[in-house]
Amino acid sequence: MQQSSQYSLIDIDMKRNTSRLVHSELGVFEETEGTSIEAQFLLSDRRNLIWIGDSSPYDAFIRILLLDPHGKLLDAIEGGAALADGILKIVSTGENSVDFEYYQNEIVYRLEVASGRSFRLPLPWGWRYRNFGWGHQLAIRQIEARKPS
Repeated sequence: MQQSSQYSLIDIDMKRNTSRLVHSELGVFEETEGTSIEAQFLLSDRRNLIWIGDSSPYDAFIRILLLDPHGKLLDAIEGGAALADGILKIVSTGENSVDFEYYQNEIVYRLEVASGRSFRLPLPWGWRYRNFGWGHQLAIRQIEARKPS
């Protein structure tokens, strides 16, 4: 997995908290919630992970999208909490995983990306799948709770 910059957002509507996702070579995709790309990664099989955040100063919300090489949405996870700080910090990356912090609560999460859809256990508090169903390619689990220094 490597950092990427293939996607950007256009037609950002701060009132509706929406924008349109654009690929540098493939063109414009559907409207999405969120107003800023926080991070994006290209997997070895050419799928893309895109982290899209909101612009709210009071609430923390982020969407993690998994797109196929042609920009089709394969899976998505959303996280959020009212009256919380949400600053994405990438701790480390692996071939098919990203360790990160988000809620400023000293918890490190691991986002795992599977090659195909499969049953997933429930997500930790504050996270949910965008679409309900039994088959998902993304999963998040808490791996560590750091103690403040």
